[in-house]
Amino acid sequence: MESIIKQMRAELVPLGKADLVILRTKSAGIVMPLDFVKRCIDALERITIRAAIGEPQTNMEKLAYELLKDSAHIGEGDSAK
Repeated sequence: MESIIKQMRAELVPLGKADLVILRTKSAGIVMPLDFVKRCIDALERITIRAAIGEPQTNMEKLAYELLKDSAHIGEGDSAK
């Protein structure tokens, strides 16, 4: 999971001068504030700690993970790392 977090931090950055990041799905793009994206990545980083103590992911965390993973162009093979 650590390598996925690093890749998300590297890929999900603003493309211009505005602090906005485009999150992509297969059919659309969503423009989000950079601060929000950073907070989402920080939350995903804590999932492994919570999983170690037996707390399951919430549906919102699962959705955030999938959206950020797709937006950072992380494939299924990368997810297992």
